[in-house]
Amino acid sequence: MVQICDNMKRMTLSDQITPTIGSDRGGLVVTVNGYFQGQDDVYRCRFDTSEVHAQRLSSSSLSCISPPHHNSTVSVGISRDNGKTFTIARPEFSYFNVGSLTRTYASTAGTSVITITGRTIIDSHNVTCVFNDTISVPATVNLSAGTVACPVPEAQNGNTTLTIVGDGGAPASYVFEYFGMCLLESRLMFGRYSRNIILWCIRTCT
Repeated sequence: MVQICDNMKRMTLSDQITPTIGSDRGGLVVTVNGYFQGQDDVYRCRFDTSEVHAQRLSSSSLSCISPPHHNSTVSVGISRDNGKTFTIARPEFSYFNVGSLTRTYASTAGTSVITITGRTIIDSHNVTCVFNDTISVPATVNLSAGTVACPVPEAQNGNTTLTIVGDGGAPASYVFEYFGMCLLESRLMFGRYSRNIILWCIRTCT
């Protein structure tokens, strides 16, 4: 009788996934809300044709990591019997290109522009560049080219995380490094090697 009730709940409760957008590189934690009463069941998720392990969080939720996939919308299947059978979750999951930085350095003086190319852009209105989760600046979007240009604010030397917000694309962070003009002075004492090092510094700071 208990088994019959469990089966009826599984049939009547549709598995729901969140979030529904992810990077084509994979690696996103996807939560599935549904009926997962069996503590000893072996759960799996299937994105299109790629299967991954799922972790049971509670009797009503589990999580899995999205695998890499090309830019498209795919169905997500949930298995409670180690991949023997799958039920289709709702809604579908959309993979988007997150693109890449055209360069990975910028000037601490804030005179540089960091551009992301090859990114899937759904909405070009109110797109914002967020640096280290603290500084937000408006972005310049080119829909036809699939680029997002971010004017870089002043900052100290070191690695910085850049996040694009508001374009409807896949959540992703990009890392670049700030270089300061103070590097020029510190390289002057290296004798005959100073010229090459100074040229390198000028190239990375502009």
